[in-house]
Amino acid sequence: MKIAFIYQQATFAMPLGLGYLSSVLKNAGFDTKFFDLLDSDDQNCLEDVIKYRPDVVGYSVISGNQSMYMEFNAEVKKRYPKVVSIFGGPHPTFFPEMVEEDGVDAICVGEGEYALLEFMKQFRLRKSLPESCPNFWIKTPQGISKSDVAPKIPDLDSLPYPDRDGFFESSPLIKNHGIKQFLAHKGCPYLCSFCFNDAYNKIYSDDELIVSRSPESICTEILDVKANFPLESVYFVDDVFTINKQWTIDFCEVYQEKVGLPFYCNLRFDNVNADVVKALKKANCYMVCVGAESGDDYIRNTVMKRNMEIPYMLDKVTLFQNNKIKMLTENIIGNPGETFDMALKTIRLNQKIKPVVANCSIFTPYPKLPLTDYAIKQNYFDGNFSRINKNYYETSIIEFEDPADKNRILNLRSFFSTWVAFSFLDKLFLHLIEYKHNRMISVFGKIMDGFFLFRTIPFSFKLSDFFKTTLKFLTLPR
Repeated sequence: MKIAFIYQQATFAMPLGLGYLSSVLKNAGFDTKFFDLLDSDDQNCLEDVIKYRPDVVGYSVISGNQSMYMEFNAEVKKRYPKVVSIFGGPHPTFFPEMVEEDGVDAICVGEGEYALLEFMKQFRLRKSLPESCPNFWIKTPQGISKSDVAPKIPDLDSLPYPDRDGFFESSPLIKNHGIKQFLAHKGCPYLCSFCFNDAYNKIYSDDELIVSRSPESICTEILDVKANFPLESVYFVDDVFTINKQWTIDFCEVYQEKVGLPFYCNLRFDNVNADVVKALKKANCYMVCVGAESGDDYIRNTVMKRNMEIPYMLDKVTLFQNNKIKMLTENIIGNPGETFDMALKTIRLNQKIKPVVANCSIFTPYPKLPLTDYAIKQNYFDGNFSRINKNYYETSIIEFEDPADKNRILNLRSFFSTWVAFSFLDKLFLHLIEYKHNRMISVFGKIMDGFFLFRTIPFSFKLSDFFKTTLKFLTLPR
């Protein structure tokens, strides 16, 4: 049986989730193929899918792009009526009711690796949709079959490596890029109100919140990728790579001995200490991504539930500075109830941190987030999730008490990384912030974000690769 995985390239990275699904299915004898979708009217993608003649089309959906996938799926069904469509990812996990929509045959809630495998095994045996399957809501003649969620996969080392061979067939530019992505942990125990993890953890309330791979397994995978594809730098995509201090120190020892490539990871200030930072440096960690989030104490701690004070954060910053590890900060502005003056404090905080990149996004009220519920209760958002944009960089659907602050915050997002880098231009940016937000300002922000990100790459580009990468970056929704 054939399974077509249809995805929109959102970032300059391989979607590891789909990669794991594909490898698990291939190991069980199924045929899988990836298809890069540009938009709902992508005729080239449509023709390629129809030519492949899949038994199943699978979509990984985040809130904001569900309509695009639904419209494309309708065209696939029109041309190839017998194909079965499965929707998974964050949006169906939190909105399983989308199975009731026309053209949707089944949705997967939560982890999909072994759940999808079980679904496909039953489908192959029955030659029709299963009547029930763990983690699945299935449209049947008797109605919607709703199965319970199976426990999390307890041993991540048992999973096959993501299907990079299959994915790279559809994306040669990502294949040839020197940075590749890897997963060390699944899960996050923190209760940040702007993150989906709190709601996701409730789905798996009886399971361990964090499941980790062994350092040896991760390093073996990295060496395998290095032997088969261009690889000059490693990026660990985990929400919090340093969640376990001893695991991190142990990993760094193994990584230093077996791999040694420069790497980049995500962490929180409150789960690193001097020993962890020294271990990261010794293992060739060249940059970390850390959440500053907001410079306003009320927004950061009361609204966003970060529970972290600025002096504490700045004290941790010195650990990285002393060990010459670069920092990329993540920040969110346009939060419910936030004024421009509050958001301006986030610029001031980043100017003290002095990151190599100050990345900034605009709060988007995705479903089931605690901060979304807060926004609805406080009348900052009407609860209409169909208004959510495809990315969280260009606009806001949050209501502001002062409408002029919305314009200022949209401009602040576009100027953010540049303003932090060139703090001596404060007066200029305070003047520019009052201009009516427009496409030119938005494009300026994207170009400058790309410029600062490019400067962090720890290896050289060929001129031709640089232009190809730049053009691709500018087309991504981010």
